[in-house]
Amino acid sequence: MDLREKISLAPASTLRFFFINGTVIILQIYFESLKGSSFQIGLIQSALWGGILVFSPFWGSLADKTGRSKGILLSTMVIGALLIPLLGFTENIWFLLIILTLISIFTSSFQPIILSITSKNSSKEKRGSNMSIYNSSRSLGIAAGRFFAGILLSLFIFRNIFWIYFVVGLGAIFSTYLIPVKENKGHITLDILKKSFKKVIPTKLGELWHANGHKYLLSAIFLRKAAMTGVASMLAVFVTTVRTLSNAQMGLIVGVGPAIQVLFMVLFGKLVDGIGRKEIYTLGFLACSTVPVIYASSSTFYGFMIGSAVLGISFSAITAGTTAFIGDIAPHSRQGELLGVRKTIQGIAGVFGGLIGGIITSVLGFNYMFYSMSLLMIFGTLIAFFYTTKTMNY
Repeated sequence: MDLREKISLAPASTLRFFFINGTVIILQIYFESLKGSSFQIGLIQSALWGGILVFSPFWGSLADKTGRSKGILLSTMVIGALLIPLLGFTENIWFLLIILTLISIFTSSFQPIILSITSKNSSKEKRGSNMSIYNSSRSLGIAAGRFFAGILLSLFIFRNIFWIYFVVGLGAIFSTYLIPVKENKGHITLDILKKSFKKVIPTKLGELWHANGHKYLLSAIFLRKAAMTGVASMLAVFVTTVRTLSNAQMGLIVGVGPAIQVLFMVLFGKLVDGIGRKEIYTLGFLACSTVPVIYASSSTFYGFMIGSAVLGISFSAITAGTTAFIGDIAPHSRQGELLGVRKTIQGIAGVFGGLIGGIITSVLGFNYMFYSMSLLMIFGTLIAFFYTTKTMNY
């Protein structure tokens, strides 16, 4: 990747993740104000990840097959942005969940296509470092979106907040337009659409399932994502209603982890190139398993901040290690597809995690939910450590 690509990519990624993550936090508090149940609040994450589950591999495959990565990306982002203001025009929780699912469907194109562009334009020796540019800007957007969600809740009514996110979405679209990408002239035909939809359920990966324990790494990714989605689905409500902290403090708590990732994504991007993929992601999985326990035992703002800091560092290690790992084993022509498979696994986990987080909280309470999620991640750590092998030898 050249300097121009990196400079154009960063704001596009930051703004895209700003409005998506801000929207999710706002909806959690919105549902609480509408007297939504813990189960319904948990469904926010399920709706978000449901769209990613079905369409992330579809968009990645469609971009690979047509060569129209930028055109597909811009079209889907425009539709997603136009849907955001609709969230402010209904108080029906089920309608809100449907709108969020549609937003997720169209904006899910961003990650697999951008990662594919980055991976294809990187040598093996520089892949981890180049992907860290995307990962860091992504983390900055998540941090800003979550942090400002707490502030916006104190200043504006819900409807106006969604209009603000619409404007941010327009900024993301403009920044994406500036990314220099060579487009092919392939047409989107019915046959290509059918073949791309078949990628929703990963098949015919053959040896790619087994390469260096790829399927076991995906299992570990699934368990970690399900667990942390369960935690994230209830955290904002837990902080503000059970621990009675302010909305502004809640915004800082949910935002500090991604803010830390801005630095650590770059650091771990270099470490996975210099030390190895497995060493870094295994440590990340292990550290992440402690986060729900820290949250459950915290009663002060600073206790929650420590948990979120550990989450930010560990997530950086996991993301840098696993994306570089997959980039190593994927053929050049299937980078978007295989990175889309990773998002599919995360999508399944996100749907499952949101559901189980809401159900456990409804039946047993917040603490049991937190401890259960920690156990899931410990199991995933063991799988990653014992059943995957290195892609680079030093």
